[in-house]
Amino acid sequence: MFVSEGCIVGSCSIRVNVSNLEGVSVRLIVDVDLCIDALKIDAVSQLFDSSECSKLSLYYNLLHIRTGRLISGELTLRQVQVEDDG
Repeated sequence: MFVSEGCIVGSCSIRVNVSNLEGVSVRLIVDVDLCIDALKIDAVSQLFDSSECSKLSLYYNLLHIRTGRLISGELTLRQVQVEDDG
């Protein structure tokens, strides 16, 4: 899955686009202090019809489009510098 930033909604919220390899995208409004693993679970729940989103999310990685880096784990969006493109 791929992550690209959108515009900041509030002081702590940001819009992120998450796309899968088939080109299906969802736009999520999330807190910048949300951990990457929680973002993956949210994205999987929106992209797929599955009752076991937390297990299914283990099979996916997030690629930060701006930096070209894989992002994962307990780091927050702020820590991996997912922010407003301006």
